[in-house]
Amino acid sequence: MDFIYIIVISIIVNLLFEALKIIGPEWIKGRISLSYSKKIEKYRQDLSLISQEKTHEYQKKISNYNYFITKKHENYIILYNQILKAVSVNIQYGSSLKSLPSCLDWDEIDLERQLEKMAMSHGAETIMVNLWREDRQEAVRALQELIGKKEEFNAWDAYGAAKNTFHDTRLYLSEELLYPLKNLLSKLSEYYFIVRSEISGHFQGQDALSIYDKKGKLEEDIKVILDEVVEIMRRDINAGL
Repeated sequence: MDFIYIIVISIIVNLLFEALKIIGPEWIKGRISLSYSKKIEKYRQDLSLISQEKTHEYQKKISNYNYFITKKHENYIILYNQILKAVSVNIQYGSSLKSLPSCLDWDEIDLERQLEKMAMSHGAETIMVNLWREDRQEAVRALQELIGKKEEFNAWDAYGAAKNTFHDTRLYLSEELLYPLKNLLSKLSEYYFIVRSEISGHFQGQDALSIYDKKGKLEEDIKVILDEVVEIMRRDINAGL
């Protein structure tokens, strides 16, 4: 009995061995292929997910960059206009001693036009008109003083607006632009205070001549620096920076 059992087992083992020789490689190959297929599919899904994330990240960066460039150009224009206004108004203020109207040949209509131009209150206009009727010379002196004060206020206000705009837009400015802008604002501030002192009569004789020369030099410096600022702005915008 044991002998027959051993024979049967031996036959079964041999049959299994032969069967494995025939179907074994294909079965193993199939199992390996299935395992690789699952891994490849997982890798494909992972790569697809990574690709989508990177595409979204790239699109977001492009969108942010385009927004930044658009805002940068908008702020360049805003800053340019404020700087140009500050320079123009302050240079005009610097020539106010020469440009103050004499008012001596004016009539009352000319006076009212000037007061309207200065946007004075109705009460102040009435006082000035009454003074004009009572004492023409005193009215002229008072009017010239008012015009000077108005120009002084406009000059400082324009400078302040330019300085504030510079700080507000600084995030968008190129490094190359920062120094000439700071230099320009510094020169404008110095120019304003020199003109104010000159108009108030703080300088006499040789000092007055020295201040006049210094004012002229500052005007030249301001114009040169302004040209430099405009050129850098133009390059930045054309380069899309």
